[in-house]
Amino acid sequence: MNTTEAILGVFLVCAGGGLVLWQIKRQNQTVETMATHALPQTAAPSTPVARRPARQMPIQTSAQLLAQAECQGMVEQIRTRLGLTPENYARDVAPLIANFVEFVQLLPASQSHHHAQPGGLMQHTLEVASHSLALREGYKLPKGTVPEEQIRLGPVWTFGLLVAALLHDIGKPVADVVVTLYGSDPNKPLKTWSGLAGSMRLTQDATHYTVDFPDTSDYGAHQRLPTSLLHAMVPAGALQWLSTDPLLFKELLNYLDGGATDGVLKEIITKADQLSVSENLKSGTRIRFAASNSTPLIERLMAGLRAVLAEGHMAINRPGAAAFVDPDGQHIWLVAGAAADQVRQLLSSREVKPGKSAGIPTDNTRLFDTWNEYGALIQPPKEFGKGSVWWARIEIDDWNHVLTLLKFPIELVYPAEAKRPAPLVGSITPVEPSTPRSDQEASTQVVEQQDPLTMEQSVAGAAIQTPPTAVDDSESWMTIASDTPNEQVGAPEISPPPSPSPSTATTDESEFLDEGESAGAAIETKGRQPTKAVQALTPTNKQPKALYRMPGAIARPNADKFVAWIQQGLGTGSLSYNEADSLVHFVPEGMAILTPKAFKVYLEENSFEGSTGTSIDHLRALQNEIQKAGYLAVNKEVSPPSKFHYYQTQRADGKRGAVITTYLIPNPQAYVRPVPAQNPLLAKADKPEAK
Repeated sequence: MNTTEAILGVFLVCAGGGLVLWQIKRQNQTVETMATHALPQTAAPSTPVARRPARQMPIQTSAQLLAQAECQGMVEQIRTRLGLTPENYARDVAPLIANFVEFVQLLPASQSHHHAQPGGLMQHTLEVASHSLALREGYKLPKGTVPEEQIRLGPVWTFGLLVAALLHDIGKPVADVVVTLYGSDPNKPLKTWSGLAGSMRLTQDATHYTVDFPDTSDYGAHQRLPTSLLHAMVPAGALQWLSTDPLLFKELLNYLDGGATDGVLKEIITKADQLSVSENLKSGTRIRFAASNSTPLIERLMAGLRAVLAEGHMAINRPGAAAFVDPDGQHIWLVAGAAADQVRQLLSSREVKPGKSAGIPTDNTRLFDTWNEYGALIQPPKEFGKGSVWWARIEIDDWNHVLTLLKFPIELVYPAEAKRPAPLVGSITPVEPSTPRSDQEASTQVVEQQDPLTMEQSVAGAAIQTPPTAVDDSESWMTIASDTPNEQVGAPEISPPPSPSPSTATTDESEFLDEGESAGAAIETKGRQPTKAVQALTPTNKQPKALYRMPGAIARPNADKFVAWIQQGLGTGSLSYNEADSLVHFVPEGMAILTPKAFKVYLEENSFEGSTGTSIDHLRALQNEIQKAGYLAVNKEVSPPSKFHYYQTQRADGKRGAVITTYLIPNPQAYVRPVPAQNPLLAKADKPEAK
């Protein structure tokens, strides 16, 4: 794989693949990983080499590691967002990233939570660094100084933010894992590696390592390591540059020491860290090290929820029930507190583990958060709920109540082959949290006066059947069998929430054009052949996962697949650009995609997956998805701001042609390399007047 191919391959692997890098073998819900790298050159060809266990991974250089994990694209994103000159980047940033990558090798970011796969710590940290630099654009730094000082000191604060982001989790190799080093003899360990002693590559004769997880973590070492490694990671000249602003240097050291309770570095990196974790839990790979001895809480909760429903521990679709299948047949609503209590009781009665209990959180909110973090829940808009909990009125014949509910896609709790209950003969209507619970109580009681996590128990309690007799909570380990493979349990791939109803739709909901309104054919320009340097996606049987969405955006599979189709087409030449009939044009602002023409062509070759929500057809639904998926730049030059960008075309005879309507992806360098020349026959235009 050449460098350019590896950079673009991140679209598939770093966002949630990894399957091309490791062979997966599942047994008793563990994953055996085997790296597909070459054998180390530790002996002469004529010398017999002992067979090396699959779990021993080679100690590699930064270039090898970035290529194996296909994370060069993320590094390039960091380079672009820093905005440094090539000389400054090569001198100050490239060595910093290389030092970091070689230090963490392919260690995980956690045992069984987020980024638990080989290379997870590297991927997570680079994501945090990239997100931090994107969020930094919304800050004027240093705070409280005049504009002239912000211009002068802004670059060094940006670099300081990068350093803090790269080192924010650097203590995990010491606190959270036990790394054993091996040399030429795969059966004889050399020593246990200590991160405080420096990179594994500095250990004499060490060529490979294994990863294990201790029962306890050395959090003191976790806090000591970032500052200890500052001089080893950051080039001397760059460290001197950081020290030119005493305020920045003090805040950086305070943050790395773990003593910062506030400060802009902590504020930005905390937000970026949450984004990276959230994205990974919702759409990342569920691969874990074979040595992991912890079953993720989400897997236990999903298996328990499936068992509760399959075994009839919750009444469904009748007055006073605790579960209701949406009339659309695609979702199931569960009374929030009742669902959490039933799952907790069932797991406590059936999970058995000798010795210390793993435990189930007693706080219902913790269970709701876990379901939500992994993308298993559909969250309500603010007007219909709080956090993960909806307020909705259930109406069945003459019975109606407002309940606090959790909303799950039905395929997550009923496997495809399982018999599912019929949709509710009645209605489920989201309401404001202040809505009375029932008509009879309207004058005396409103929902917002109740505890949203426990109120529903008094309403649905009579319908909840008693689970099997519970055993002591000290016995707790997963023994519940699930009909769904482990990867589906741990990382459900769910369709995005349906579009809001017309009463709550945003401005973008109505930003659609009819099929005949695209003016792409009005561009008259000489033919341009796609350059061979525009690389295609790595072929895969899995749906591509997009990495470069804006911070905070939620994964939307149809939109991801559409953007992957654009990139693939540009790379193979099946999609032309900057020509009269092209769907894609490169402009100073980024990569412009004709709408709705590009979506119409896409749907002729690809199917739309999932529900169209309130959209009238697949064409509108796909446009709605791309508008919300975090790829597009907002056009703030029109009123009101819009996702549409307009360009004036120029005909071959020099006269003006039609104005075309496009969506704009502002960072084309994330998808094509090099970015093609801009179309000289397009110019930014105002929104055309309605005819």
